[in-house]
Amino acid sequence: MTVEIVKHPLVAIKLARLRDRSLSASETRQLVEQLGLLIGVAATGDLGASEQVCLAPIMRGGLGMTDAMLQLLPEVPVFHLGIYRERVRIVLKM
Repeated sequence: MTVEIVKHPLVAIKLARLRDRSLSASETRQLVEQLGLLIGVAATGDLGASEQVCLAPIMRGGLGMTDAMLQLLPEVPVFHLGIYRERVRIVLKM
């Protein structure tokens, strides 16, 4: 598996803007969607016509990017993985 870092200036600008704590919820959603579109274009740049693709968004930011990715790849399936942490109660006896 390889990880590619998108170094496009627009991505850097939008990431910097996302760090602003005074953003409204709608501004945050809009920036996340725009980032999803930019990252989606970069991620699919070398995608072959016959390759099979699916989306599996990771909670929080990934969910906000799903609609943008579906604008680029409207026919791909979207999978949602449910993962939870089992809480364990530890009792120390002395």
